[in-house]
Amino acid sequence: MLNQLRSGFSLIELMVAVSLILILTLIAVPAMDTMLKQNTVRSQANSLLALLQFTRSEAIKQQQTIQLTLSDTDEGWKADVTRVTDAQLLRSMSHDTVDILLTDDTTVLFDAKGRSAAQACITLSYTGHSDLDRHLSVSLGGQIAVEPGGCGV
Repeated sequence: MLNQLRSGFSLIELMVAVSLILILTLIAVPAMDTMLKQNTVRSQANSLLALLQFTRSEAIKQQQTIQLTLSDTDEGWKADVTRVTDAQLLRSMSHDTVDILLTDDTTVLFDAKGRSAAQACITLSYTGHSDLDRHLSVSLGGQIAVEPGGCGV
């Protein structure tokens, strides 16, 4: 009887395994939450970058001044691309995420050569997490860049 084979886990081995899984989960959850917030900001910044690039390319293609108007809404933020001459709406985008805020309502104009009428800086902020801010800068030549941090950082 002393040479019986034991199969399975003892109660103590099972408790140790469950404790290790619990400890690893408690370590991973805060990092996962930060990563999800960071990805939300990056995703919306990239959407806005694509819309700025569309605005610039339409200005060059149509040989007209095209404007992008950004504004905060109660549910998030909204962007409209319009032709200046006849106020025709070319594209509209809205993000219904109340956690992501624009620092200011902004208008960016691109002329027929793709140049910006003025330098612009747009900051997307995750509420309560200024370390996750992303800003889009538009130079006078029309170059657009997305970088971490707020404007003027």
